[in-house]
Amino acid sequence: FELLKVLIEKEGLIFPIKIFEEYFPNTFSIKSEK
Repeated sequence: FELLKVLIEKEGLIFPIKIFEEYFPNTFSIKSEK
């Protein structure tokens, strides 16, 4: 899911990450561990 973050940054779209936290809580959990 690193790629997802890179894609967002590449697009310059820092759109509601809160939505991602709700839909993909596991993503942020794994990312935090890394």
